[in-house]
Amino acid sequence: MAETGQNNEIAAYFKAKITDLIPNRPLEFNVFLFLKINKHIIIFKKKGDVLTLEFIDKCILKKMSEIWIHESEKILFQKYQMSSSANSNSSLDKTYEEKMIQLLSLPLPSDTHAEGVKPNPIDLKKKTALLAKYARMILQSASGQVDLQAQEKAHLASRSTVKNILTTISNATLNLSGNNSLLKELWAVAEHNPELTHSANVATYSVLFAFAMGQSNQELITDLALAGLLHDIGLSQIPLSAASQPWSSFTPDLQQAYCSHLTAGLEMINAFGSDVPERVKQFVQKHHQKFDGTGYPDASPDLSFDLPSQLLAMAEHIDSVASGQSDGIPKTYQETLIILEKIEKNKKFPEYFNPEIFDSIFKWTRQSSS
Repeated sequence: MAETGQNNEIAAYFKAKITDLIPNRPLEFNVFLFLKINKHIIIFKKKGDVLTLEFIDKCILKKMSEIWIHESEKILFQKYQMSSSANSNSSLDKTYEEKMIQLLSLPLPSDTHAEGVKPNPIDLKKKTALLAKYARMILQSASGQVDLQAQEKAHLASRSTVKNILTTISNATLNLSGNNSLLKELWAVAEHNPELTHSANVATYSVLFAFAMGQSNQELITDLALAGLLHDIGLSQIPLSAASQPWSSFTPDLQQAYCSHLTAGLEMINAFGSDVPERVKQFVQKHHQKFDGTGYPDASPDLSFDLPSQLLAMAEHIDSVASGQSDGIPKTYQETLIILEKIEKNKKFPEYFNPEIFDSIFKWTRQSSS
């Protein structure tokens, strides 16, 4: 039963997130909720209480993501966070990653094994729903960071999660799409080359967006990841002055030169990537396409712009703005999504992004920061 806090003045408390709490570990401080209706602080969980992952999940889904800690216990809270892990929210993220990998390893009822045994199969609809749920939780964590240092740690954790997911898919599908070896090689290169961080982020969030939208086909997931890693390969073929400047400073000539990277990239893939699936090439071709028909290289009003391509294009644009490619100023994903929301609200239908997709992604990410 909730009790009134020791001090009803909100100024005596500081705000945190439910995802800051570590599952299956005793709390070292009291946790409070702020009731906006009567502006009262009430105690939610007491020192020594143990929260399960399922309980934290339910709180997030019920939009109870905001918690409060008394200022007198701030040092205890900070030590608790520091001792959990080097990365913000990594304990929860790791658990969600493990749950996704476990689901991806389970066979479907129709799967047949060499021994003729079907070990604990799972219904596809249920599997897809659970994968979507956990992907959304990871996205909430990644987009809830308030400074650039924490954001980079979150990106690193997300990339590690998706890398492990892709490895699981590769093992489960036995190279179903024929591109797993290339994907593994490109991912290894991106991990050690800072210039490819943007491409790795696009691959990472394209995959998480797809899972979160209920796209669980493993060959599609692999193709999206590969397209994310390859989408900017053509930048190596354009002048450095166009590849390194923020979009806001482009002259018409630089804009034209920059846009040519897409065609150049496709030419490189066709020339040297004989094992790259056609669908991956299509994703790469459309990564600067917009829902309203603008963009390049094929600007045309086509609201049938396929969902996976839209997810890749959205991941690309969000990370481009966040990394400072638009105006030279790096931002957190939280700041970036707020900027993009304002742009979308000021634009009449059709918007740059499919409103259904953008609203869904914004809703998931907003739950962690509200």
